Amino acid sequence: MVGFHHLRIRYRLLCFGLAVAPAFAQVPSDGDPSTAWLRNGQSRVELWKTLHGLPQNRVNDVLQTRDGYLWIATASGLARFDGVKFKVFDSGNTPAFRHHVCRLLLEDENGVLWIGTKRGLIRYENGDFRQFGVEAPLKDANITALHVSSDGKMWIGFPGGVCSVSRAEQCYYPFEIAALPSVDTILEDRQGKLWVGGSSGLSVLDTVSSNYEPVWVHPGGDSKNELS
Repeated sequence: MVGFHHLRIRYRLLCFGLAVAPAFAQVPSDGDPSTAWLRNGQSRVELWKTLHGLPQNRVNDVLQTRDGYLWIATASGLARFDGVKFKVFDSGNTPAFRHHVCRLLLEDENGVLWIGTKRGLIRYENGDFRQFGVEAPLKDANITALHVSSDGKMWIGFPGGVCSVSRAEQCYYPFEIAALPSVDTILEDRQGKLWVGGSSGLSVLDTVSSNYEPVWVHPGGDSKNELS
């Protein structure tokens, strides 16, 4: 059960691995750089870094799940914060993590936490981490986008395409999008079509006909280097 210290993080401004601008706040007289008071003296900005238990200062995503825990995806594993301390999950203590880089976090309508890593997708439910999708195209895939559509399907983006996952049947429906060597974001419109964006352009995917149409292609091609 999550205690009072955990629940109070709902009311905090959270900064992970970020510096507080001097014009915005001031470091207290005790010199502790992890806490800075706003100029009105009534609120404060707290900074958490590796010194305080964060596995890495490079934070890729932050999500608070419905049970109140705060999850932080970093370049050196996944951290869970209860308002007092961090608990770290990585390849050293959790077999489901086959790579230390965690990119994305998403909680679905059933309360399942999905973690996109540089080497596959991980599902967390009832205290258990499990590698999800041990066959192509998700096996060892660099997960770069996550989205739950209105029909409850999970859509996963990876370099060169997207796929949908029917969690009941665990079936995979891959769509290779030649115009997008990288997929960075997925959004569903009111007609149920998916807009898939990457560093080289934007395409719209009709999930009924399984066809996609390039909407805009970057004239310079893929202009973004892959993140480490």
